[in-house]
Amino acid sequence: MIATIQLFPALLPFQLLLDKVTAALPVKTTGSVSLSYSSIKLKLTGSDENSSTLYFQCVFQIQQQQIKLVNVYAEQKNKQEEFMIFVNEHLSGLSFNTDKSEATYSPTVINYLAIADAIAKQSYLCSSGDDYHPGYYSEIIIEETQLVLKQINRHNSRSIDHKNDYHLRELEFYIPLQPTEVKLAFQEESIGEMKLRFFDHSSQNNKSCGDRIKEQIEIEKLRFSKG
Repeated sequence: MIATIQLFPALLPFQLLLDKVTAALPVKTTGSVSLSYSSIKLKLTGSDENSSTLYFQCVFQIQQQQIKLVNVYAEQKNKQEEFMIFVNEHLSGLSFNTDKSEATYSPTVINYLAIADAIAKQSYLCSSGDDYHPGYYSEIIIEETQLVLKQINRHNSRSIDHKNDYHLRELEFYIPLQPTEVKLAFQEESIGEMKLRFFDHSSQNNKSCGDRIKEQIEIEKLRFSKG
């Protein structure tokens, strides 16, 4: 299975494209690039913590290593066509190639990514709904200040025919790109400066995968504390 650190170089061309779109907007925004299964999403939202305005969004589909543009959204409707043309002009230069050299992150960030992988792999292909790709997560998000890794399994959780046989498990990691003060919210814990959040509300017969995650979290905490 591919290590998460190997996925980031493949996303770099999309980050560069988002930078160009950012420069074309007249407002200050916060950007993110996300990978979820075979979908890549670029987003620009308001930079103010109290603003959730979506100024730009672009969705691509990965077909083998080729990239297909799915849609482009612009909050300013008069720029919709302009951004569509702009993105299409750059489409030929986009690919998803995981054979590139690894992304340049600090040794600290790379270590946190390895710890997250060690935990997340415990439930990879563990049960129904655990067929994540690429890598061990259902979503990987590159933000301006942090990397977010999500492994979410809600298989049959909304089915009335599976009231006693469902998965409702969520594992999330928040890895800061620069040293930061750790402030934990509800249900969060930390390994060093990496925050993680885990819960498993699966039916009783589907708890084993979550138990493996919990066990590995404690192993990684102990290992980290020993340096």
